[in-house]
Amino acid sequence: PVDTSGIFEQAEAKQAEAKPQADAKPAAWGEILELSDSSLPSLSADMMPPKLGQMAQAISDATETPFDIAALSTLATVSATCMQKYEIEVTPGYTESANMYCVAVGDPGSRKSAVFKTATSAIHEYQSEQLRAAAEFNNSKKTELSVWNKRSEHLQGQAAKAKTSEQYNALMIDLDAHESLKPQLMAEPQYIGGDASPEGLEMRMVDNNECMFIATPEATPFEIITGRYSGKANTDLFAQAYDGEHRAVNRVTRSLTLNHPLLTLLTMIQPDALTDLGACRQIRGRGILARLSFVIPETNVGNRLGQTVAIPGTVQSAYDNVVLSLMNTEVLLDRDFVPLARCVLLSADALTLWGQFAAAIESRMSDSGDLHYSKDLGGKMAGRAARIALVFHCFSATAAGESPDSTRINMRTMQQAVDFTDVLIEHAKAAYEMASADPVVVSAKKVLRKIREEQVSQISTREIMRFDRTKGTKEAIEPTIHLLTDHNYLRRQKTPAKQGRPSELFDVNPAIWCS
Repeated sequence: PVDTSGIFEQAEAKQAEAKPQADAKPAAWGEILELSDSSLPSLSADMMPPKLGQMAQAISDATETPFDIAALSTLATVSATCMQKYEIEVTPGYTESANMYCVAVGDPGSRKSAVFKTATSAIHEYQSEQLRAAAEFNNSKKTELSVWNKRSEHLQGQAAKAKTSEQYNALMIDLDAHESLKPQLMAEPQYIGGDASPEGLEMRMVDNNECMFIATPEATPFEIITGRYSGKANTDLFAQAYDGEHRAVNRVTRSLTLNHPLLTLLTMIQPDALTDLGACRQIRGRGILARLSFVIPETNVGNRLGQTVAIPGTVQSAYDNVVLSLMNTEVLLDRDFVPLARCVLLSADALTLWGQFAAAIESRMSDSGDLHYSKDLGGKMAGRAARIALVFHCFSATAAGESPDSTRINMRTMQQAVDFTDVLIEHAKAAYEMASADPVVVSAKKVLRKIREEQVSQISTREIMRFDRTKGTKEAIEPTIHLLTDHNYLRRQKTPAKQGRPSELFDVNPAIWCS
């Protein structure tokens, strides 16, 4: 007889091994390989003068946009009204201008145009009024100019027909005297613009006290710098017009001199454009990148509620009145017609605070400091704080009905400027990283931020594409997914085959909340 003992027990054991365990624990996660993506600090209204902070907050609320963008936009706008009119003397012989280069980085659909339009509307209004005044004045001179031209033609004809040198010389004297009587027309003023070649911009600056405000919600200025018109990078004007360095152009087609050129820049670019910017060697090599004040706010696109509120009339008028008052402030000229800025000084305690901030920045550029590899950035930040303090002071003094150069910058204003600059430093560090980063790493960090915000424990391919809307197809997002799985942030779920094409699911490593 056949021995069947143990056969049934062995079969049951094999069946038990083949049957999935309902309470089996998933395989242990590997250690997360950090992508180093910490959240950035945000600006706040209390880091600005009250009426300026109120306007920035009102713009943010009215457009459902991050406060950082509105804060930087209003700062740049006020900065533009102060350049060539005021400068800060930090210590004897060391001055900083009021102009700034401001860049907001945001995703498509961020309503950046609405922010820019509201922040700069008072300057556009002022420019329109000046253009109308110039047109009216020039129209009033048309008849006078026509008579002058005819008289000039007559004298030229007479000189051409002169039969003796005495007659010719007498007529030339008459022509010289007539030339001095030529009716002078007003140049059409342009204080703010968005698109011009470097050559065209220089010509505009000659007619506008050697300054200009470039404001656009697009990346146009950087397209110009990197060679839209010339096919090669053209950084000279933008590098020199940050500090007012003398600029002379002597070419076959044109010649001009700018003794103290200043530009204020306000623009917004998308993250991909920042990566492209970093690829241009001259942008960092000429110090353009270090001159830029960045904000990179967390996007709220896809989470807006449509619950906007109108900007209170009192807030809008208080802001506009200061902007218009500063625009109406005359630019002083020296005897050579070079702009001569009024000097604003620091109070003793404000100077002490600035000195402490400058010393801290210097320490951060040491071998063990966080700015060691960004010394070009760190080297600009003490001056950046001084410029912001100057702009804040000019706004506050004008709002109070005082001349900015009649009082010193106080401790409170300097503290606000230092706090504001501290936030800008962190955003600039992130911008430097993005400018030199692999696009896949940038995408992975964007997805990680959204995972942390929404606190999800599992996620689908479709949701990952929603978290990074620059990747419109599964093929485009796949490198991002591979990077996140390779770094143990995500793990593919083993799901049974189904009909159709279900979106693949991924578990989120719980350790993400501790990293």
